[in-house]
Amino acid sequence: MKKKAEKLATHEDIDRVLDQVRAVTTTTKEIEAKISSEVWDRQKKWELKRDAIFAVMKAIAEVEEAMTGLDAIAQTTPAAEDIGWLELVAVKRDKWMAASARLSEARLLIRIVCGFEIAQAVDRFATLTNKIAFELLKNRNRQVYSETLKEVTAKLFAVFSEIRKELGVDSMFPPKSGGSSAPQVVAARAPE
Repeated sequence: MKKKAEKLATHEDIDRVLDQVRAVTTTTKEIEAKISSEVWDRQKKWELKRDAIFAVMKAIAEVEEAMTGLDAIAQTTPAAEDIGWLELVAVKRDKWMAASARLSEARLLIRIVCGFEIAQAVDRFATLTNKIAFELLKNRNRQVYSETLKEVTAKLFAVFSEIRKELGVDSMFPPKSGGSSAPQVVAARAPE
């Protein structure tokens, strides 16, 4: 009887240990699944931001190129009713409109997946370049591009700065500290 009681007690102890091991295993698997899901979600959000930022930077490059083309057209003086020149103006205008439309699409995506500051910086850049393009196309203002180039560059660097903040990358230009005034790129931080 005593041996039977000991075996029964041992068996009950083993069952309790097995139950505890099962509970720990189940809890461990639940924690692993939750962590995995959170990491996956964070990675997908990072990828959305990255894609939106790449789209806006590509569109900005196209806008800059198209605006340079509009300026080149504004700087020329065609012969009266020069059909070739009018066709070239149409091509440059169409290129500008396509680039501007792509920037508008990218701006919408930025508003969805990125912060307010980056959206505002991109909006300011787009607003300025649209005004310049209007002056170049409508009024053939030959000075507008050269007169606003410094402002365009400042708005562009504001976009770069906000993008770097959004991506968690250190400042491109460290604070001046008496040494060289040439900009130096600072090492980027890895995403968390």
